[in-house]
Amino acid sequence: MSDRRFEFRLGGADYTLSSQEVKDKLEHFAPGSIDKYFVRINNRDYPPKQVISIALGISPDKFISTDATRILRNLGFKINRKDKPQPVSKTESEELFEAYLKSSGLTDFRFEVPQEGTSSKPDYELNFRGESILFEVKQFELTPEDYRVGFGQFDPYAPIREKINAACKQFSGEAYPFRSSNHYMLWSGSAATSRA
Repeated sequence: MSDRRFEFRLGGADYTLSSQEVKDKLEHFAPGSIDKYFVRINNRDYPPKQVISIALGISPDKFISTDATRILRNLGFKINRKDKPQPVSKTESEELFEAYLKSSGLTDFRFEVPQEGTSSKPDYELNFRGESILFEVKQFELTPEDYRVGFGQFDPYAPIREKINAACKQFSGEAYPFRSSNHYMLWSGSAATSRA
């Protein structure tokens, strides 16, 4: 989905929001409970009111669900019903990660498995030598602001480090970045401590 901008009025105030801003702001928030409708952002299902509340930094009691779904549709997000089964969509990086696992003979993995005691779903759970290892796979495209100059030189890895550090916060224990070609992954679990 390309980045869209939408100008609108909500609760007597004017706002401008982009689809990328919504994705960025939700990166560190776990989804709330879903009653009837949801929107899939960053491979997680959120109630529309929660999305708009977080994206705008306003209380969800300041607007109604219809407003939230209207704004999200105008930003290019698809609104889904809870009672209708949804096809699982994977990013290019997730498809490449699965291909990497399979080519390495690692076939005992599951996609988006709910974890006990939390509403978050790491992208992958791999069973390896009796240990469960969790992976969070991120895909992102560089934007013009990612080409900023720091200390007189361009650092192409700064935006990548920022994404990796932000994703590390999703894990309660230790998380380690892993790079393969141009794709970055995070892994966590008790087996991670034995990393060389």
